[in-house]
Amino acid sequence: MEQICCVILAAGLGKRLGGDSPKALATTRSGALIDLALESLAHLSPVKTVVVVGHKRELLERHLATSPAARAHSIETIVQTEQL
Repeated sequence: MEQICCVILAAGLGKRLGGDSPKALATTRSGALIDLALESLAHLSPVKTVVVVGHKRELLERHLATSPAARAHSIETIVQTEQL
């Protein structure tokens, strides 16, 4: 059986969205963008999901620690220190 790992790039500043929150925490009617991404990966049953964080990473890491969508994944965060 194949083992799948997923990577979510969530280090964006979100300048065009306005506000000072990370882009991945922007919300739609269905919830935060990061949750939508995680939910869309659930059917793949990844062995690990890596989330690349950057701007205000503490907020995103706190969200991932409490999000029901994140509980279905084995999540590792990686920090992108330089915003390109």
